[in-house]
Order: sequence, then C-alpha cells, then structure tokens
Amino acid sequence: MNTAFTVEKDKPNSHMKLWHEFTQFLFKEVIGPTGVPVLFLGKEAGKFSGLIDKTNPVFLASHPVSASYSGKNWDTNGVFKKLNDCIWDSNKETISWLRIESPF
Repeated sequence: MNTAFTVEKDKPNSHMKLWHEFTQFLFKEVIGPTGVPVLFLGKEAGKFSGLIDKTNPVFLASHPVSASYSGKNWDTNGVFKKLNDCIWDSNKETISWLRIESPF
C-alpha cells in the first residue's frame, strides 16, 4: 500500500501531508490488529512501521523506484522469501509473487 494515493505531476511526496492521517488510521486501526505481515517499501512508508501492532511481522525494504532512479537492479534483500516463510509458518500457504522463477 502506498502511504499517499495521489501526487502532483513531477513532485514526489507532494501529497504526503494530505494522506498522513488516513494512512495512519489504516495502519493503526485496520491493518495493525489483524496480525498479518506488513511490508514497508521505502523510507516514507517505513516511518509508519511503529504504528503496527507487535503481533504483525514487519518487513522493510527499499522502494523499487529508488533502483530505477539509480539505474541499478532492485535489491530486495530476500524480503519476498522472508514474507513467504512467515506466511507459511502461520497457515502453510505461500504467495506466488511471479509466474517465473524469482531472481530474489
């Protein structure tokens, strides 16, 4: 989930203040009590990680756009495998993230 659902053209994070209260509510009151794993992509999203209940596994990774800006491959540090391991441990299922063999 993005921490802001809109943005002015060519102005990243321009609507962060507009969405802050709503995003805070979602993480604290809706997602937090569920106990589901949460993945925060990027520094801005990571700022909300403290709102998630301790029962939710929390994962942090760089935002894919940062790799795009730098012209590098997106280094996920194995976060999708870690998420799947967590999901498997809780209900013996996994997510098929890609239809091809994942490079991460």
